[in-house]
Amino acid sequence: MVNTDETKQMEAARRGRKLFGRTLINIFQQELNELCSTLEARDCRHIRCLRPNDEQKPLFFDDKSMLRQCRYSGLLEATRIRRQGYAHRRSLSHFASRYALLLATPEARRGARRTMDAPACIAISEVAAFGGVSRDDLRIGATKVFMRAPALAWLESRRSLHASLTILAALRGHRARHAYQQIRRSALKLQALQRGRAGRRRAGRLAAERARYQAERQAAEAAAAAKAAARARAAVWEDAALQLQCNWRGRQARKALAAAREDRRRRIETLAVAAANAATTPLEAKKVATFTTAPRADSTKRLVGEIRLGQPQYGQRYTRHGLHRLVPSYSMVWQATEGPRDSGSLP
Repeated sequence: MVNTDETKQMEAARRGRKLFGRTLINIFQQELNELCSTLEARDCRHIRCLRPNDEQKPLFFDDKSMLRQCRYSGLLEATRIRRQGYAHRRSLSHFASRYALLLATPEARRGARRTMDAPACIAISEVAAFGGVSRDDLRIGATKVFMRAPALAWLESRRSLHASLTILAALRGHRARHAYQQIRRSALKLQALQRGRAGRRRAGRLAAERARYQAERQAAEAAAAAKAAARARAAVWEDAALQLQCNWRGRQARKALAAAREDRRRRIETLAVAAANAATTPLEAKKVATFTTAPRADSTKRLVGEIRLGQPQYGQRYTRHGLHRLVPSYSMVWQATEGPRDSGSLP
């Protein structure tokens, strides 16, 4: 195998040269560079150069020529000897990290990838032995793992199977999660719709109950207002009746008072006339005239006293009904002085 650094140096040197035209060396160098690039892109373990045909035609293989070259170059014998021995060698870390997928539990797989030592490789070899691989085809060394072709084939097939199952499980899990998310979104949407519908129905019922409550409250308030208005009207009518009664009674009382005053005035005038008729001196006549010209409601006793100025009688009492008692006394006074008079003429 040609080293990569050397190849790059050769390419740089070839690019640095500027030759006019193409020579055989340039063509060979270009083909060699292309071959080196192809080999570097592959993971090759053994390289042997063979001529595909004698005519130097591209993409044409002569089977006899190829078999002859393999036989006489010792390639077939080397391959047979290689197959009889342990043709495949892997380091412990590479073997553990590559085939840890074959272990049973996730803890064992994580432990093998973390340690990558001989115990992890032994656990993998136990799995291979349980799967039918001969113990002679797989040996664990101090630093490497030696394998024959059947062991390597079984390990690679099982690894591919586990990898495919892992990828399939991941794909199925992704699809299941996607379907679950869709179902969950649909369920949440249905729940939201149902809850919205239930909420709207409940809001409608609450609105109806609130409207009914407001109507009942307004009706109760209207009834209370009507009742209060009726009571107010009744109170107004009662007050009006009482006021009318008070006014009527006051009017009747005023009329009775006016009649009593008129009656008293007439009695006083009659009494004054009688006293004037019975007066004997000018002074008494003057007093009687004063009595008749200036009568007052609050001076009944004084007027009665003026009437009695002529002949005061000791021991008489001024009571509510003194007027009716004084008249006979006055008559008795005049009867005592002038002789008996007809008392029936006085009221």
